[in-house]
Amino acid sequence: MGIITARDSRLLVAETDGQLIGCCHVESRSAGDAYLGLVSVRPYLQDRGVGRTIVANAEREARARWGAQQMRMRVIRQRVELIAWYERLGYQRTGETLPFPYDNPSVIATRSDLEFVLLAKPI
Repeated sequence: MGIITARDSRLLVAETDGQLIGCCHVESRSAGDAYLGLVSVRPYLQDRGVGRTIVANAEREARARWGAQQMRMRVIRQRVELIAWYERLGYQRTGETLPFPYDNPSVIATRSDLEFVLLAKPI
């Protein structure tokens, strides 16, 4: 089952004047937890609050649809500016890390030192 059709998963899109300007994936995980991923905003609209609005809507959706109390996500450790942005939105590092999926043939990596850090926020 794909993320678009999964029962406890939603792909949220942001549009303006019929044009897609951003999106994210949100899904229910364990009791009280939701997962946020694939947050994307058209590059020319970054730094204009679109991403902040997308994340806020994902948090509201997770609370309303699944009763989530916490949003979790993973971000590549080397993306320090992105981690800092999520921290400004109230996300905190959990201290947990996950390995990068180098063994997945669909993943192309240009360096060998990648790993994910986990972030979480009460919602």
